[in-house]
Amino acid sequence: MSRRRQEIPLAKPAIVLSNAYKAVASDRTAKLTSDTKIGDHLAALGDSEATITWKQFVLSVAEKFDNKHFSRSFFWIACLKQNVNPLHVIEGINNLRQEKGKAPPVVDFCVYLDAQQELEDAQEAFRKLDKLVSVALAFKAPYEQADWFPLQNLQNLEAIQHYTLARHVGTTDEAFAKFVGHSANAKAFCLRHIENIIEHSTGKEQAELLTKLMDSMTHITLTHDANHQLKLNGMDIQDKFESCLELISAKVTPSIDHERYGYGYYIGKYINQTYSQATEYERVAQALGKTGVNGMTRSLGQEVFQNPGRFMPLAVAMGEVDATRLFAQVAHYTASIAPNDTLALVDDYDRWYRHLGLGTLLKTEALFALTSNLEITELLHQRGLVDYEAMSRIEDFKTEDFCQRKGGEWKGFLKDRADIERWVKLCVDVGAGAHLQHLVDEDLVKNKTCKSLADESLRKDFFEVLLETKAIDPDEILKTPKRIEKMIALGVSPHALQTSKKYSGKWMDTSFSTDLGL
Repeated sequence: MSRRRQEIPLAKPAIVLSNAYKAVASDRTAKLTSDTKIGDHLAALGDSEATITWKQFVLSVAEKFDNKHFSRSFFWIACLKQNVNPLHVIEGINNLRQEKGKAPPVVDFCVYLDAQQELEDAQEAFRKLDKLVSVALAFKAPYEQADWFPLQNLQNLEAIQHYTLARHVGTTDEAFAKFVGHSANAKAFCLRHIENIIEHSTGKEQAELLTKLMDSMTHITLTHDANHQLKLNGMDIQDKFESCLELISAKVTPSIDHERYGYGYYIGKYINQTYSQATEYERVAQALGKTGVNGMTRSLGQEVFQNPGRFMPLAVAMGEVDATRLFAQVAHYTASIAPNDTLALVDDYDRWYRHLGLGTLLKTEALFALTSNLEITELLHQRGLVDYEAMSRIEDFKTEDFCQRKGGEWKGFLKDRADIERWVKLCVDVGAGAHLQHLVDEDLVKNKTCKSLADESLRKDFFEVLLETKAIDPDEILKTPKRIEKMIALGVSPHALQTSKKYSGKWMDTSFSTDLGL
């Protein structure tokens, strides 16, 4: 739970709850004494008066508990002892936020937040929290028989409880992670959450929400070891995980949006480490592939990419188009592999894909991500496998990613003029003039020097090579007087500048250069 500001400790939620009601109900027609329970008092009021009192009460609760650090279970128990259902209070506050007028503060009353603290016995702690939830779900408050109550839309307790927890689905939420690992309600919650996601969302949103849930579930099973590697820690969620995966696989209809959105980190690591036996792994990988949900398929794909025997069951389940996209998405994880080894791996995968009826991988749609590496791009070009124009038509391709690194170097890998000449020639040969134009515009319009240059002084060589080779139309580079001034200031040679018709007349007058102080 994120905290926008330092929370104030609150030791006795029961007193605060009682005071919240007294602040709004002390002057009602029914007498309020120290012995009167809140739920009983509400039941004794007329419909109009009770409605007003209820709304003022839940607003008062939100205000008094705002920015307070307190035990949610103590709050729930205090409500029940006052003959008030805590789930009614939670939903009453939510309902007020939908109405006109003063909106109550956002206060999270999810009872499982108590699990954020260190727990000596997690199983016992969650047994008590689960029991408290069960009591609240079965509790009948005395005011529920009144005519005003149904109008407040508070009756669906299961949905209210589900929503209070659903807000915590996230890989960084410790309370939710412990809930998945220890609560008897976890499996039912996750399955219901999946049903809700599938029913109420589509496309990108659906893919992201499903990935977020499954990543949150698997997160709790992994802990960093002494080498800072995530390893299984013994937490058993296998039954919950497989039930959820089976439901998603059966009910989700894959779409192109599923294969482009969502990012899962822990799912792949969990599957790869949990299912070491080949038959079991293939069963789970194929179920995952059938979902078509990118955040999950990519998570496993990148985890097992260097092992085609583990990668291919996933790819086969996805079909040719999605399997090709999966390869493209995870191929850039070869950054740590030598360029020749990367190409050998690509050829190996190409044989697997063709043998299993998924088509060839030696095409732009599969290989474009590899062109982020200059050395691999050169090797692919030697085999005629780089077509920049075709890459530019792929939605996931970004020109700023093209040849942005060399091996493990992400900047400064063009060390001298010879490196620049070789790089520019490659761009010209593969039709990447638009990429060079992008870098020129970034430099001359946005003052963003090409990060590939090892030193600022190489800007001069960069522009000289572009002009002398005419990799880009020189007239386009020098299309404005301001650009010509910048070139002269950089010390670009007259020989290079003369490749453009724009460099003529006064620009070649030495006295003008003197006036500029150059």
